Amino acid sequence: LPRRSVAGDAKMRRRHLIAVGAAAGIGSPSFAAVRTPVIGLSLPISGVQAEVARDLEIGYRLALSATGARVDLQVMDDMSKPDLTAANLRKLADNPAVLVASGVVGTPHAEAAIPVARQTGLPLVGLRSGAQFLRTGQEGVYHLRSTFEAELDKVVAHCVGAGMKEMAILFSNDSFGKSSRDHLVKRLAESGITVISNVSVERGGDNIKSAVASTSQ
Repeated sequence: LPRRSVAGDAKMRRRHLIAVGAAAGIGSPSFAAVRTPVIGLSLPISGVQAEVARDLEIGYRLALSATGARVDLQVMDDMSKPDLTAANLRKLADNPAVLVASGVVGTPHAEAAIPVARQTGLPLVGLRSGAQFLRTGQEGVYHLRSTFEAELDKVVAHCVGAGMKEMAILFSNDSFGKSSRDHLVKRLAESGITVISNVSVERGGDNIKSAVASTSQ
């Protein structure tokens, strides 16, 4: 496994100290200056996925409340922009009280966050992207769902079972959409289903109506 930097090792040792101290309820002077452990969230609070972000934040807060865990949340807005996701991860990593980062929404955002998490030694938990290219056994990176490819294979199997012969594909104009489209086109061809068109759609949905209309032309 790649070696962490000295700074990354120090942060990991600091987080371990906080976690152990909090779990044990230690009140000794050596822990007096230690802040409450923090879970850092980079969420698209504003932007096209704001509704998803609100639901996720509520879920995290309900989960912590239900368990009674003495853990705070630090929520940062990435505005659904991958570069801001990476910047948020760096800021969270600089805070030694942050045990893990989570909440990352979207494949491009996960793609931007993973290198930062690995470089800084900050564990990245609960990725909701199913992109296969993100799954290389990275240390400290924990995925929540199966791969998009596995999900698309199930979709194709259902389409074959339904007797479908043609399909139009709309795909998100980003790394997630393009990799999913490529896999779907391959699987459909192997299954005897003709792709009559494949059209990219902007992530914000600005051209969704024209994209849908173009598939019927």
